[in-house]
Amino acid sequence: MPNRRVAETIAADLRSLILAAESYQLPTQDELVRDFGVSYPSVREALRILETEGLVTVRQGSVGGADIHRPDGFRRLITLGSPCKPQVPHSAILHKDF
Repeated sequence: MPNRRVAETIAADLRSLILAAESYQLPTQDELVRDFGVSYPSVREALRILETEGLVTVRQGSVGGADIHRPDGFRRLITLGSPCKPQVPHSAILHKDF
């Protein structure tokens, strides 16, 4: 299995956990490597994917780690790839009430 595909699988699993739980804490890289049974580069790439999506911010160095950013309701729909669109009345757009 190519390294990119492993990272995408890890990112998908972590994304589900982040979006499903209000108080989810992202494990350390060591724990992620152990829990997923993968290499450090795969975990780092998964975190980069989530960082690109705006779900985490990764800090490097001795005080490093990853901070989780839970999206609001609308952004959660976009993140989950929901085909739902917010319903905005046509009159609201014309009158700029939205």
